[in-house]
Amino acid sequence: MRFSEKYDIPNEFALLYDFVNSGEPRKAPRGVRKANEGDALRTVGDYVVWLDAHGLPTAEPEQSYGPALALRNALREYFQTSSGEGGVTPASAAAVQQAAVSFPMVANFSHGGVTLRPLVSTQAIGLVLGEMARLSMVGDLGRLKMCASDDCNWVFFDRSKPGNRRWCTSERCGNRNKTKAFRARRRAMEADGASQTGQGFNR
Repeated sequence: MRFSEKYDIPNEFALLYDFVNSGEPRKAPRGVRKANEGDALRTVGDYVVWLDAHGLPTAEPEQSYGPALALRNALREYFQTSSGEGGVTPASAAAVQQAAVSFPMVANFSHGGVTLRPLVSTQAIGLVLGEMARLSMVGDLGRLKMCASDDCNWVFFDRSKPGNRRWCTSERCGNRNKTKAFRARRRAMEADGASQTGQGFNR
């Protein structure tokens, strides 16, 4: 089962969602998302399997494999910075733009609408950029975020009404980070108290 199906992601950007989450989350804790323990695009062969599972052409994968990994890395960096307080950085935006050069798109006019399609069928992974553009046009690109937990880094879709979620799940990553922050504050208070006690004794 694709991650987009497991988490009920709309078809309009399911390919983008699956692509950015196809790699192993950095620093993933034991037992978290066992289905994503390895990089789904570790080899060219894995890449072919992934393309086929998503209904994309698998011809000449050696040509697009390296650029596809570069695009995935750039997109993950983009969503990581866009999810932070400072927003998208010029560097992360430039990295996506540079990686996108390998996947030129053309406008496709059909049924009274306009969509983007890859200029070359063997570069079909570029469809993720079309989905990203569509999300931007409808104002929902900001809802695709990277989890704020350093132990996760999963890119999730924020369905909350205010669109201000920071973690992929409140029950797992949210609670874990709140607990971590609480313990850090308690240690700081204890250290501060011990310091003040020591100063009073020295007087």
